[in-house]
Amino acid sequence: MRIAGNARVGFFRPSWVYRFFFASDLLCLGIQAAGAGVSTSSNDNEPESPAGKPLLLVGLAGQLIFFGIFAIFVIFMHSSKKYGLRGRRDLRIPFWCLYLTTALLFIRNTYRVIEFAQGWHGYLATTERYFYIFDCLMVVLTFVVYAALHSSIFLPTAPSFASLTADVSRQQASDSMELSKV
Repeated sequence: MRIAGNARVGFFRPSWVYRFFFASDLLCLGIQAAGAGVSTSSNDNEPESPAGKPLLLVGLAGQLIFFGIFAIFVIFMHSSKKYGLRGRRDLRIPFWCLYLTTALLFIRNTYRVIEFAQGWHGYLATTERYFYIFDCLMVVLTFVVYAALHSSIFLPTAPSFASLTADVSRQQASDSMELSKV
């Protein structure tokens, strides 16, 4: 949003967009943690608590929904002529990086919802290859994409410390010359 030079997207301010997605993440993680806590607090006769599974599913489904809202928001920002981001060559790679990693994590989150919906003894939870493909591989690929195409490589370089100290020295010399004239 800040790259586009606009303070708002519709009725959203940049600071509120950040807060919304951060709060939604915390909420969903809290619900998942509560579900996991309830599930593990069952007695020895039952492998899982019946109340824990719905809480876990609500947290995972909420995370998937908010992630989908985020993806729609990014696509809207990138494709809208109003914000002038669509044809910018300098932002093409960062946006494709974001699209690719969003798709990978969306696949992972969908897998996790289905896996937990089937339960601890479901087909996906007991078949290791699906875990490696749809959970581990998606996270590893996301990491590799962000490591190779981190957005910081597209930002302008900051001035070096030497140039900053040289600027300060020149400014101090200029100030002292003006003081000596007085």
